[in-house]
Amino acid sequence: MPARVALISINAGRADTKSHWPHYGLVLLATVLRDKGYEVQVFDQSFLKESDVLFVERIRHYRPDLLGISLYTTHVTRGLRLTRLLLKEIPGCRAIAGGPHVSLYGDVMAHDDLFAALVRFEAETVVGETVARVLRGETPGLVESTPTEGKSIPAADFSLAQGNERMKWLPIQLSRGCPFNCSFCEVNKIASRQIRYRDIETCLDEIALNLGTLKDVHTVRIVDDCPTLDRDRFKDFLHRYINRDLRARVSIDNMRADSIDSELLDLLKSCATPYVCVAAESGNPEVFKLIDKGENPEDIVRAGQMIRQKRVPLFMCFVIGLPGSTFASEMDSLRLAKSLKPDLIYWNMFLPHRGTRAREWFQEHGQILDEADRFSVPSYDLTFSMPACSTPEFPREERVRAYLKCVLETVSFLFTPVVLVRAFVLAARYRLWSSIPIMLVGLPRKFMVYSRLMLARLYARRRSGRRCAPDAAQACDWVS
Repeated sequence: MPARVALISINAGRADTKSHWPHYGLVLLATVLRDKGYEVQVFDQSFLKESDVLFVERIRHYRPDLLGISLYTTHVTRGLRLTRLLLKEIPGCRAIAGGPHVSLYGDVMAHDDLFAALVRFEAETVVGETVARVLRGETPGLVESTPTEGKSIPAADFSLAQGNERMKWLPIQLSRGCPFNCSFCEVNKIASRQIRYRDIETCLDEIALNLGTLKDVHTVRIVDDCPTLDRDRFKDFLHRYINRDLRARVSIDNMRADSIDSELLDLLKSCATPYVCVAAESGNPEVFKLIDKGENPEDIVRAGQMIRQKRVPLFMCFVIGLPGSTFASEMDSLRLAKSLKPDLIYWNMFLPHRGTRAREWFQEHGQILDEADRFSVPSYDLTFSMPACSTPEFPREERVRAYLKCVLETVSFLFTPVVLVRAFVLAARYRLWSSIPIMLVGLPRKFMVYSRLMLARLYARRRSGRRCAPDAAQACDWVS
């Protein structure tokens, strides 16, 4: 009888941490292990939307011989606690860990005997041997892997994930790696700066196969580290996707502003993309320069205006508290956001992860207060973690104040009665009464935006049996 492996991902302990699909990386590893003869299942708590009690009971009932958990710095304490609980509930079971936290902090974790192995970076090339060694009773300790070649990235088999029949979104990678060296980003330390492309036809075959078995999927989500690095290649993928007559709309995690042009937006509209998200990071020229992103603030404005002109919903990402930032510089970001009028804004809190030049900047110019169990994306119910960094020019309390001012004045939260009351309380606590009238004026527009986005999703579900082509593009005009 083959050994039984449970690959798990826990939620962050917040009401809004829900996923539209099972953990993609774990599904890829499960596919590799299945091909090596193991019985394997993926358990993603965020996707299953289960309490800790139900989630632990589900895994205990599976009776695995080995647990593999993906750990994130944002909620690493929860991950360690649930691992200990599972090992207590399942006698004889051993555990290994991987994920972003292990990749960046594995050397720190190596002193703990909770895990028999800690796998750093991409694991497809080493997971089989590591699992075999642990099941034989060995303790490999810290295992480092090399980047997986594009042709070696497996086609994800989502039937290995519990609850897969509920999937509405289908993730896929067309490539891995990011050649850029943004000062605040740890992706190039985890996935490397080496770009590795997968064969486009192979990716399309994978999408078609999964759409044939996952009947409720209405959106294909491109989750590459840098999806439009080769813009012509990505356009080729979209052309072939349309010609394949596939039935789901296409969505992209985020895009560099300097990669966006008119033809690309037209193709995305033909695939009924629900929105285009531009990573602006900062609206202040000096702070933006320190990011070292390789594009200009003018690229952000040009891309935002073009997306609006094409009548595609515009999403934007900003980061509060980057190196060199002050309360005044964050107001430049707020002014940029207001000028471009995006439909949705993610106001993220900067986190000083290891391996980034931004962390080194704070070690020299400021103070790193906390690392673990801090969220970069605050909750839409206006609850948040305190900032992880501080400088004399921009202390912790002022960082919260800047974040709240940006969120309140752009209505970047769910405006339920409870959350609206919380908005007034926070405005009083952080001396932001002037933001309340601006927030109230913006509420009707934001209500219309959320309504249109919801209608677009319902429309996609109704059309999920047919290709999202010209008529869907017209629907995209209507819902934007």
